[in-house]
Amino acid sequence: MIEEAIPTAAHPDLKRRKLFPDGTEIVAAINGAERTQGRFAPGIAVELKTILLELGYSLRHQAWFSTRKADGSHFVKPGGDLDLLQQAALTDVEFFVNSKVDAERLIGRLVAFDVEVVEYETEDGTLKKVNNIVEGSIRKPSEEEFEKSIREWEAKEDQPVASRSTSDGSGSRGEGKL
Repeated sequence: MIEEAIPTAAHPDLKRRKLFPDGTEIVAAINGAERTQGRFAPGIAVELKTILLELGYSLRHQAWFSTRKADGSHFVKPGGDLDLLQQAALTDVEFFVNSKVDAERLIGRLVAFDVEVVEYETEDGTLKKVNNIVEGSIRKPSEEEFEKSIREWEAKEDQPVASRSTSDGSGSRGEGKL
């Protein structure tokens, strides 16, 4: 009876923010991914949770499709942010066999990138500083970054994370309980 009187409320994810200095290299897990619609083209928005340099901080990144001038169709530009995001998150086999962009497939994967500090003015006139991912810096974590992030994660959370993909691309790539 009491249970019916207590409304169930959504439990939002805790988003801890931190301003990292320019040029900081970060390894993060993709905690969420969804398709978005921008003013000129659709894209993918990813929620990232840092593992290295520090554990548990949230960053959000948007990667956009490019648009053909001739017919207005959308595509993934080779070397663009969306292309680099997929290359970093997916195994080599998944990336080259992939015929469409699937945001859900990115969740739970590890990526590395550099951040920069950008400053902008809010509507009330105050200056705000935030971190942006440096354009073109999204990549797969190096072996050293990957191993260090696994050790850090297991030490903090006391839970195993799946092994890195094999050289032939058949294994998992940082997938597991993140």
